[in-house]
Amino acid sequence: MNIWIVNHYADAPDRQSTRSYDLARKLVERGHHVTIFSSGFSHYSFKEERVREDENWVTEECNGVRFIWLRTFPYKNNDWRRMLNMASFCWRTFWAACKLQDKPDVVSGVSVHPFAALTGWFLSLINGSRFFVEITDLWPEVLIDFGMLSRRNPITWMLRELEKFLYRRAERILMIWPHTEEYVQRLGIPADKVVWLPHVAELSRYTALAPYDGMVRNPFTLMYLGSFVSFMDMKN
Repeated sequence: MNIWIVNHYADAPDRQSTRSYDLARKLVERGHHVTIFSSGFSHYSFKEERVREDENWVTEECNGVRFIWLRTFPYKNNDWRRMLNMASFCWRTFWAACKLQDKPDVVSGVSVHPFAALTGWFLSLINGSRFFVEITDLWPEVLIDFGMLSRRNPITWMLRELEKFLYRRAERILMIWPHTEEYVQRLGIPADKVVWLPHVAELSRYTALAPYDGMVRNPFTLMYLGSFVSFMDMKN
């Protein structure tokens, strides 16, 4: 199959956010063709790292996975500039995809922000492709949990309706957390759409590290290689 993944913050293995790439590599090993649409502007360094000033997008092959890096509006804070960054990603993804010669069998829209997933749905619609949605942040739920939005805010209502729209249109809903069927059911979505696809770790990247010798030294450093996830409010 030819699979397109729309993930604003996806990274190649030389950067931090490699979930989409690692999953894509496994699909490539099974004979599929995978393209990842991602922003060349880094959410971590706040710099353009992939696309030159005279380009709108650039294509890169990475171990069989095709990346299409897109130029997006720069930002440094969660203000209107970041909203323009999201909008420019969606716009550039749509036009870059329209210029490709191949057509996808499946489009997966990855939601850290749901507008990237919505762009994936549009691409699946115009190409007659199957549509999956992958949820790596629950918008608006995570924004409510962090106190950034109230439940009565009109933006909350808009994001909730967009969330339900994507769930209804998707053939499958890929979740990184277990036991999310109840949350989805409370939104009126069939629980059997949910597929639990947790974070993966590519252990081959760590083979060069020296093994821990069991000694306690001063200072003793403990590193947590994972992520923090807010609790979901199951009352909605």
